Amino acid sequence: MKITHLISTMHRDCADFISDMRLSCDATVVNQCDTEGYSEEHIGKSLVKMYSTKERGLSLSRNMLLDKTVGDIAILSDDDIVYLDGYEEKLAEAYKSYPNADIIVFSFTEKAGECTRRQFKRPRWLGRHHISKIASVEISFRVASVRSAGLRFDTLLGLGAPFGSAEENAFLSDALSAGLKILYLPMTLCYLPPDETRQKWQDGFDGDYFFKKGGCFYRIYGKSYLLYSLAFILSKKSSLFRNVKIFSALKNMRRGKKSYKELSGNASYGYNTDL
Repeated sequence: MKITHLISTMHRDCADFISDMRLSCDATVVNQCDTEGYSEEHIGKSLVKMYSTKERGLSLSRNMLLDKTVGDIAILSDDDIVYLDGYEEKLAEAYKSYPNADIIVFSFTEKAGECTRRQFKRPRWLGRHHISKIASVEISFRVASVRSAGLRFDTLLGLGAPFGSAEENAFLSDALSAGLKILYLPMTLCYLPPDETRQKWQDGFDGDYFFKKGGCFYRIYGKSYLLYSLAFILSKKSSLFRNVKIFSALKNMRRGKKSYKELSGNASYGYNTDL
């Protein structure tokens, strides 16, 4: 069983950052920078294929990775993730144990040796109401299943796109709609070292945050968007809304929904929702 990491990165002169990730599998990298090119080299245990492109946007990058990857199983990876010893064997065994799983979601932590952050203690099949909390670096999938279903990342979502996030959650939503089976396993395969810049970005809860969240929720949940928006607001009211009025947040989320509907009909984005 061949496992391949799919890594999106930016402005790299070379692929030496792979050493810090402690990979034991091969990697396909899309490097968004100011040049076009291709390089291939062995770094540690990995054969690293890096495609440099002038294209921008995380979803565009991941769609390129979907097109170029080879192998049986792919892992979505960020360039700042560090993998734990034995992760490759654990993941391969998981896919052998669950032959009906098209996508397996695992866990990460913020320090090596810490317990997983995941709320589920046992394996479980995931439905649409579970997917909003899944991070991209927790996702692996059978390449053949994803290609057969014709899955792509929505270029309106993700970093560098109008709605800035949730491209992985929309991807999982589309997988469920296509009849693919998503399994969660309570195993930690990697950790994400703390980063002050990332934490500052995560704390930016303002009108723009809720505008983007509204567009993302509509993309993922369609006609049930309002129900999930209200559930999100009520579940977060004690933390997110100390400095933000709930009515204002909901208003911005409705604006985001309207904007997504308008933009999703624009052929230049290559995506059109039927919702």
